[in-house]
Amino acid sequence: MISTRLRPFIGTNWADRLVRGTARFTFATTELIFVSAVMQMELALPMAYYFHRATTLGLPANLVVVPVIQLMIPAAVTALVLGSVALWAAKIPAMLTTAALAVINGTVHGLGGLRLADLRVAMPSTLLIVLAIASLIFVIWTSRKRALLAVIGLTVLLLTSLALALLHSKIRMRPGSLEVTSIDVGEGDSSLLVTPEGRTLLIDAGGPIGPGGSQLDFGEDVVSPYLWTRDISQLDAVAITHGHSDPSAE
Repeated sequence: MISTRLRPFIGTNWADRLVRGTARFTFATTELIFVSAVMQMELALPMAYYFHRATTLGLPANLVVVPVIQLMIPAAVTALVLGSVALWAAKIPAMLTTAALAVINGTVHGLGGLRLADLRVAMPSTLLIVLAIASLIFVIWTSRKRALLAVIGLTVLLLTSLALALLHSKIRMRPGSLEVTSIDVGEGDSSLLVTPEGRTLLIDAGGPIGPGGSQLDFGEDVVSPYLWTRDISQLDAVAITHGHSDPSAE
């Protein structure tokens, strides 16, 4: 019907091509959004368990990165093949590959710099882990069943992924006891105190060892994972004894 209305203005061939092209683009975009959303929901459990993060901006990132990768891979292969014959012939596909990499890198860094992208989550409870695994198995089983079952499976998977990102359990502690935990951060010190009332105090959080520094981020790679495994998402107080690295003993 739309093609018929457009034919008097742009001709039969162009009208048919425009309608078909628009429909294909719409279906392809919808499929990309749908597949990307399902992938992010499936990754919710491993991301929460291993990295204590929720992939809040994975979907918009994929909408940019995935189509660009489809351009980058053929361009890179073409540049490699032509470059083995003549370097000048590989310049154009090499430029396309470079541009694609720049877009991917800019998208990841741009979205990754947003505060929403760094949504930290605590260690999921055993019950939530079991429910997440069960929902994943259920959605796989219902994917080739009737449409209603498939929708139910996807809904369960969505609710489970939201629970992994938003639900927080209570701090794992011993009620009525004063806890003092020394966190291994190498030569530096890092101690966690939990009062009988459940108040938390972190004293120091490690840091670079010696003047040469270290590639290991002790706060990100050591202290934070321990706090998240205890379901500690917020500290009542942090005490920093000194903000410089101690010189190594000779």
